[in-house]
Amino acid sequence: MGEDERNTEELRDEDNPESSFRYSVKHITQSSWIIYLLITVVMSIGYLFIIIDSFDQLILPEESAFSFLIEEQLLGLIIPNLIIILITPLVWQKTASIIMQNQVVRSFESAKKKSIATRPMSLLGRVFGMKTFGSEHNYYLEGKVEERDLNDITNLFRNRMLSAISSNIGFTFYIAFLINYFLPSDLTGKDALFLSIMVMQLVPLLISWIVPVNWALKDTLIRTVGENNTIYDMGEEMNNGILDKFIGIGGLIVGVNVAFDLAYDATLLETTNILVAAVYFVFYFLLLSSGTIVIISAIYLNGYHESLVNSVRVKLSEVIRVASTNINNVEITDAVRTAVTPPSTGAGKTVGKTLIVLLALIGLALCMYYVLVVIGPFGYLFFWI
Repeated sequence: MGEDERNTEELRDEDNPESSFRYSVKHITQSSWIIYLLITVVMSIGYLFIIIDSFDQLILPEESAFSFLIEEQLLGLIIPNLIIILITPLVWQKTASIIMQNQVVRSFESAKKKSIATRPMSLLGRVFGMKTFGSEHNYYLEGKVEERDLNDITNLFRNRMLSAISSNIGFTFYIAFLINYFLPSDLTGKDALFLSIMVMQLVPLLISWIVPVNWALKDTLIRTVGENNTIYDMGEEMNNGILDKFIGIGGLIVGVNVAFDLAYDATLLETTNILVAAVYFVFYFLLLSSGTIVIISAIYLNGYHESLVNSVRVKLSEVIRVASTNINNVEITDAVRTAVTPPSTGAGKTVGKTLIVLLALIGLALCMYYVLVVIGPFGYLFFWI
């Protein structure tokens, strides 16, 4: 929502108060799933440059083109990618739940119990570069929540998935930069790019402490009245912090530099190096894993996000006031807290999901070890294994 002039008034929904307080989603229909899958395919077109040898040779000079073994394609890309799609929504839900409970809910509980002034979400503020406020400010929980239609693909892509894609790409470029920087001089260029592509498969897991937390904070609708009666939405404050300044824009800048370093060949013309760098940047980074993030986001938002948001909103409603935001003069009034039972999760299901994740991670590690060390160029780096 950003900074805007708003007014809050008491929330009353006599007909069905729970329906207005509860966050809900309109689940993805079969036709929408087809569209999401098509978007996933289009945004994964970079795989054609890896799987089909002649594809990249149509654009790249022969000395800059890649040729991957079937084993490398299957165990290094296809199977790891399917594993990541399977387990990432589970990891996102668990990670976001832990962070929201420990760094959001408990911070407000502590602020309520302590007599001295405290600053809720201060740790999140330091980590993500988001603006936070002291407990003396008027924090409140937005009472009326609109249903989110997951079949409104344009809106969902613009307001949710783009931030996930941006974070994924940003982290990918930072990792590629570190790999290219620390690898021995005889393993730069194609080998460094190969390793970057392999490690890129893990990035959706690495952003589990950012993307689902940002979405949960946005949809929980924690707001406060700051100076000059300005309403701040804490989810938007997080989005305007590290996601925009460091991960998104910063990652793209680093990515351009990394792509050029990986593509540079002193024996080629400068224009050829620029062409190769552009292909690396677009097809080996931007359009390689972005499709994976799209389908992961769709699965997570459709099956996990709703219960997390409602659980956090119920717990927060016990420690901060519930109100609704309207245009006009700003005035906070206490509201009637609606009684919503938090969703229950069976212990057996949790253990089963955890076991699936662990087994999948073991399988992923074995695949990557085989491709990178057994048949790949990095065996001598792991002679101690």
